[in-house]
Amino acid sequence: MTASLMGLTMRYLMNYPIPFLNLEFLLHSHSHFVFYAWATMALSTAFVVYLLPEEKKNSISYALIFWILHFSSYGMLITFILQGYKVPSIVFSSIATFVFYWFAVIFIKDIRKSDVNPLVKYFSYIAVISFVISSLGPYFLAYFSASGKTEPLFVNGALYFYLHFQYDGWFTFAVITLFLHWLFSKDIAFDSALIYKFFVLLAFSIFPGYALSIIGLTDAYWVNLSANISIIAQLIAVVLLIKFFFQSKKEISSHLSYITKLLWLIAFFSFVGKTLMQSLSIEPVIMDFVFNFRPVVIGFLHLIFLCIISFFIFGFFIEKLQIKYAENLLSKWGTNLFVVATLYTEAILFTESFGAFFGIAMPSFNLMLLYVTAALSLALIIMLAGQKK
Repeated sequence: MTASLMGLTMRYLMNYPIPFLNLEFLLHSHSHFVFYAWATMALSTAFVVYLLPEEKKNSISYALIFWILHFSSYGMLITFILQGYKVPSIVFSSIATFVFYWFAVIFIKDIRKSDVNPLVKYFSYIAVISFVISSLGPYFLAYFSASGKTEPLFVNGALYFYLHFQYDGWFTFAVITLFLHWLFSKDIAFDSALIYKFFVLLAFSIFPGYALSIIGLTDAYWVNLSANISIIAQLIAVVLLIKFFFQSKKEISSHLSYITKLLWLIAFFSFVGKTLMQSLSIEPVIMDFVFNFRPVVIGFLHLIFLCIISFFIFGFFIEKLQIKYAENLLSKWGTNLFVVATLYTEAILFTESFGAFFGIAMPSFNLMLLYVTAALSLALIIMLAGQKK
């Protein structure tokens, strides 16, 4: 909810500037907070609680990790708002990164001894390792800044390196890890060989897939080659995922509540859509437009973060009874409003992008985003009230 209120504040500043608030500082604070305090905290907690044996999940090490991660997330929230990228915010973000290194080491050691299915282990390994690799991005950025290399290829390339391995690595593989765990916990029969092929292709696509993030910054041959290799691997992986969906949809559906069916169905189609959008981005005309029109990038990132990651997490915790839904009307209204507001947000962002591509301006674009972001914040407040009740 804190992150959504920050997003609402940013939307407000785009329409009605407030002298003592810096929009860029708020953006940095918002992005770091949602990455660590929401997605990383939720996914890593689920990893420990649901994938590890009882004696491991109650380890004091994990408790310390989560408290330090929580503390550093709020430290970033405050210091980025006040100063932006200065020593205090860098210290807190560094603490969060180093504590996740600690998590990665002990989690991989513990899950290796766990009795969860090997497929779940493989996906969790790639997820955690991807987070560690992503952290090299800020180090590259610091080095380039210190050495005076301020060209977009270096600065943006380092930033996109971090985002790529977070979104396409850590977040994506963590979500699939938990989904597979749920499948096995319900004894749902499915083609394991199909999912293994999907895993190999998706894991293989991660490193060359970074080229898709910088293809608009350079015309180097290796970048175009890597981007095409990654797209081919991802498209084949998506075909396998669609095949799995049609093979198993009836049995999966029979074990899910209505709201989780909806949330996970949207997440599934969003993942397919995200892959198709990436494949289109290698077309030069579309590539130039995407890299020069901010709403496309914002829409794409929100598609991944809200429609894939957040929708899946909500559905997963509803199924695990960690989030109330059916118990009272507040929970239902809040969740339903969140889904509708999120879809409206995506519709506005991509309609504006589509219109701009053809030279058609959307009037009151920022004002519409302000209203729909207010609806998102209201939805989460209602959901939280439902949990308290």
